[in-house]
Amino acid sequence: MERPKLQSLTALKLTTSLNILLGAWLFWSPWEFGVASSLNAWNSWIVGASITALAIIRWIPPLGSRRLSLFNLALAVWIIVSPWIYSYTSETSRFVNSVCVGVLILILAGFGSFDPDRS
Repeated sequence: MERPKLQSLTALKLTTSLNILLGAWLFWSPWEFGVASSLNAWNSWIVGASITALAIIRWIPPLGSRRLSLFNLALAVWIIVSPWIYSYTSETSRFVNSVCVGVLILILAGFGSFDPDRS
């Protein structure tokens, strides 16, 4: 019985680590796409920092902190819809980046919100 819990812990650490990287990338992306002087760059900075912070907190005691993954789920949805809200769907690279990062975080946070100890 201890082995499945260890596998769950390893999987949660992996998904959380990937969320840290994706959040950090989202934070960095306004500079990468040359829009750091734009007001909507704050969206990437705030959401990217939030995702990274939540994932770091989640990484420390991964079992028993699944609600933090639920917050990341909400932030992922926000990232996916933000190109339409901030009207940058015509900027293909930024648009694709936001949608892809959002979908990846959505998948990872969805997996992280699953509690294997609950039925």
